[in-house]
Amino acid sequence: MRHFVAHRLAAFGPYEDAMPAGDPWLAHSMLSAPLNLGLPDPLEAARDAEHAFRAGRVPLASAEGFIRQLIGWRDYIWHLYWYLGERYPHLNRLHARRTLPRWFADLDADAVAARCLSDVLAGVRDRGWVHHIPRLMVLGNCGLQRGWRPHELADWFHR
Repeated sequence: MRHFVAHRLAAFGPYEDAMPAGDPWLAHSMLSAPLNLGLPDPLEAARDAEHAFRAGRVPLASAEGFIRQLIGWRDYIWHLYWYLGERYPHLNRLHARRTLPRWFADLDADAVAARCLSDVLAGVRDRGWVHHIPRLMVLGNCGLQRGWRPHELADWFHR
């Protein structure tokens, strides 16, 4: 968290949704996995960002954007999973029927012609991580557009 506040938080606001090839971390904190494991306290991380703003080290948009993601979006999703329970990954309102293709399941980024999809798959394959925008906008939308079964895609994300 200290490294993030000192080196990347200032750029988080304007670049939190950017997806440049060749810079997978950009302005992200890399705290998602530790937070999901309960290691750092989300409220403490939010306070660190607030203190950096109040000390004039980061702009308001960056501190606010990080805090909103941390105690807004994370909490919303966490409660969504609890509210919908185990049935959530099996909801299929659009009646998607196609199974995940082997190249996707195997993270074969070289089998993909679309550069953005290839780059994101390579990131998952090589680092085991990509930030939320590639997960949502590239991988999630790819599955939605191709009619892949939601429970298969959810299982793939969890694995």
